[in-house]
Amino acid sequence: MSYLPTDIKWLLNLGGAPARQWRWLPPRYVAIKVNANNYKTKEGATKELRVTQRITQANSADEGRYFVRTLLDSFDLPGPHGNHICMVFDPLYEPLWMLKERFQGSVLPPDVLKTIIRMVMMGLHYLHTQSHIIHTDLKSDNILMALRDHSVLDAIIQHEMNDPLPQKVCSDRTIYLSRNDFGFQLNSLGRPVITDFGLSVYGDEGPHNHPIQPNGSPGGYNWSQLGLRR
Repeated sequence: MSYLPTDIKWLLNLGGAPARQWRWLPPRYVAIKVNANNYKTKEGATKELRVTQRITQANSADEGRYFVRTLLDSFDLPGPHGNHICMVFDPLYEPLWMLKERFQGSVLPPDVLKTIIRMVMMGLHYLHTQSHIIHTDLKSDNILMALRDHSVLDAIIQHEMNDPLPQKVCSDRTIYLSRNDFGFQLNSLGRPVITDFGLSVYGDEGPHNHPIQPNGSPGGYNWSQLGLRR
């Protein structure tokens, strides 16, 4: 999780051009995904953004949307080696695999598992029927638990400022170790959310002749594991 040691206030233009009125938006935490810029084509570089925009712009009344990560905003970030596409999201809690590790034997209790499966299936139904998107990389890394109590982030930021995690300083950038363990607080734990659409495909285009899941994907689910009956 990246952070800045100061509050960021985004300005909202309420007027036309030129702007005459401005309003301070209340401070809030967001998660920013900075994509790599090593794609061979512009279409490849913008694919995840375009897929995520389609998901975000689909039927907002469908209850399955609640279990899929949607986009708040996007922008281009210039860097020493070219531009990076950045996507802005609401912050989430922790991946499903980490939640599993918190239970005895690293196994989710049946009642918890059934609830999560039901919600994930609702999210997949939204992707398939409302957005016409096929994920193709569904795994416990890409299912994150939502964050109900954002005050957890205040503590995380303070911890990072007081005791920063290791950093690697390169000639043109600094690499930060991610702080992905927020601690297990039930009052902060929310619903499962399907994320990461970098390998997704359009279900209303095709036909597609590649494997529905990447071969050898660590922690991934194959077609037989995804073939659940009602």
